[in-house]
Amino acid sequence: MPPDMTKTAHAFDIEESRTSYTGGGQFPEDLPPRPGPPPAATATWKQRTSRLWKLSLSSYSLVHTPDGAARVRHIVMILILGLRTAMSVLSVLSAVWKGNIAGIVIYSLLAALSFWFTATCIAIIGDAAGDRRVTGRVVKRWHFDAFLGFCLVIHAIFIVLFFIALGGLGLELAGIGMWLAILGVAWVAGWEPEFPAYQRAWPGNQA
Repeated sequence: MPPDMTKTAHAFDIEESRTSYTGGGQFPEDLPPRPGPPPAATATWKQRTSRLWKLSLSSYSLVHTPDGAARVRHIVMILILGLRTAMSVLSVLSAVWKGNIAGIVIYSLLAALSFWFTATCIAIIGDAAGDRRVTGRVVKRWHFDAFLGFCLVIHAIFIVLFFIALGGLGLELAGIGMWLAILGVAWVAGWEPEFPAYQRAWPGNQA
């Protein structure tokens, strides 16, 4: 085939290929806009409270963690749960030492309830992701981590105070106050995030 005819045939093949891509509908030039992520829904009161009755052991796993920060977080959570359990056990032993049958029964029931609700609340706090808005202020992941660290320090202080004979009603009330604080933070952590992590990473939200 002469060179001129070869060039003409080659140009015809290129033009036909372009037509098949643009006019044939295989690769349209005007693509529809990429849909944005769905807005975060607000969890109902029933959905938030239902999590207090569910406990997943994966929330405390030291093996299946996404990164080192999550592993450290889980270690802190386990330590907090261990310290609160130790406080409950010490209260029961104190009642046994005093021969207080009613105290033994009451402290034993409170120990079981405290363990379960503390475990579920700490798990909710540890699993929280994304941002939440509380009274106009944005609560981020690091706020929850800071609270967990604060809980660890405070409960360690409680144990020390118990052994240096500074316990009693004041220490018990302080322990109840910390439990209420954990419950309150878990309540916020259980909200659906206003701006989840995947929305922060969305190209349209980088501005």
